[in-house]
Amino acid sequence: MDEIIITLANGKFFSPDNLDLVVLMNLRNLPRGYQYAGVPPHDNYTVLDHSVESVIIGAKYWDWCEEQGENPILEAFPRSLITKWGKGVYEMAKEKFVRFCLMHDWAEAIVGDLNPSLKDDTYRRKEDMVQKAVLNYLGFESELRTAERQDVMKKHLKIVDLISSLWEVKQLVNRGYDSVRNIYGCRKALLEEHVPWQEIKGFVTDMGAFMAPEEYEDN
Repeated sequence: MDEIIITLANGKFFSPDNLDLVVLMNLRNLPRGYQYAGVPPHDNYTVLDHSVESVIIGAKYWDWCEEQGENPILEAFPRSLITKWGKGVYEMAKEKFVRFCLMHDWAEAIVGDLNPSLKDDTYRRKEDMVQKAVLNYLGFESELRTAERQDVMKKHLKIVDLISSLWEVKQLVNRGYDSVRNIYGCRKALLEEHVPWQEIKGFVTDMGAFMAPEEYEDN
C-alpha cells in the first residue's frame, strides 16, 4: 500500500501486519468529529459509541427493509445461497450485515475521525485501504467476493452510518450545542443520495433521529 506514516496506539508504525487489540481498542478513546462544530472532545461521542449505535440502527434497518418487501441488502449475498436455503439464510445474512455495521468505521482507530468536508479522494482511498487491512486482520474482508456485492453492502452501511449521525446531531442539539445544526442538513442531503427522504423518513423518526426543518440549518 502507499506510504502512510501513522503511529499506532502500540507505538509502532502502521502496517497491516502489526494490528492488535491495543490498536483497535483505541476506538474508545477517539471522539467523533463534531469538535469541528464547536463540541468539546470531552463532551462528545466516541467512535466506539458510534459503532455500537450503528449495530442497533443496523439491526432495525434490516427489519425495516424486510417489511418493505424484497430486502435489497440480500443482493450483497450469493443468490444461489439464498435460493438453496430460503428464508433460513436470512438470520445468517442479517448477522453478517450487523457485524459489518459494527466495524464500518474501525479504520478510524488508526486514522482518526476527520470531518468529511476535509477528506479528498487521496485521503479516502488510503482510509479505504486501512479499513480493508482491519477487516483482513479480523478475517472478514473475503466474505464479499465481488465488487458488485461490496457496493451493495457499502450503500446500506452508509445509510445506517448517516442515520446514526443524524441521531447523534439531534442529541447534541438537545444538549445545547446549536453549532451542529448545519451538520444535520448536510448529513440528510448525503442520505438522500442513497435513499429518497420520504421513503426513509418514517424509519428515521422511529429511531428518534428526525428533526423538523425549522430545527436545523438546511444547507
